[in-house]
Amino acid sequence: MSSSGYWTAEDKIPIGQTKVAIPSENGLSYGGGQKIDITIGRDVQFFQPKESYLKCDVKISLPSGKRPTRLSLDEYIGGQVLIKDLRVYTQNGILLEEIQGYNTAVSVMYDYESNGNIRNKREMTEGTTSATSFYRGTDSSTQSDNVNHVNSPYYDRVANADTTEVFDNDDYVVAKLLLPLHTGIFQNDKIFPNTMGLRLEIILEQTNVVFRQLDSVNKNNRTTLNPRFHSLNGSKVPDTWANGADAAAFYVDRINHNIGVENFPFVVG
Repeated sequence: MSSSGYWTAEDKIPIGQTKVAIPSENGLSYGGGQKIDITIGRDVQFFQPKESYLKCDVKISLPSGKRPTRLSLDEYIGGQVLIKDLRVYTQNGILLEEIQGYNTAVSVMYDYESNGNIRNKREMTEGTTSATSFYRGTDSSTQSDNVNHVNSPYYDRVANADTTEVFDNDDYVVAKLLLPLHTGIFQNDKIFPNTMGLRLEIILEQTNVVFRQLDSVNKNNRTTLNPRFHSLNGSKVPDTWANGADAAAFYVDRINHNIGVENFPFVVG
């Protein structure tokens, strides 16, 4: 058996590496439907595409005039849901790549390219969420990745939140995301010669598409994960809540791990 596959002499020259941060050209704050322009100039002669990321801060605000609720980005693809279309040009304007419906394409990709380690990494960097035993279904529901209101990257942790006050925009925090770009160029693991320069054009998704409400409070999705009314008196002989009657307090069943205020998915207001 030949050992040439194990012992080879190669003339490899070590090359110094540096990190470069390139800000967007047309502002630093964006909303739904707006465009982000980023130019990787020719002065960056070479770069490693797969080690290049879109770094951004995301802060959610409640819709005006709506009742408060805990909102987050898509539980499966996180911050990737914010990108609707993505185009890559040369610095001279020649179109190299165009992906329309980028967030949809990433959603399909993540359905297939997924395991426990990958999902855990995406939680740390891309703002995804996963199922938690802290709020687990005990009423024959399917498992949901959109029930983790305890340590969401988008709003205050339950331990830090005041559960007696109305939930508002002050309860939302800045989520720091690091998004890989899933294009042919930027998923290449070979060094890219940037002789013509690159310009990225990112069109952001509309705000009515990107947000998710917890499955544990949503009447249209996995209703068996919702809290269940018990009574007005909390007794072993529960009373009912008459239609139209006022009540200062009510009790819920312990199903779906509703064993305390910190587990309860609804908010005041």
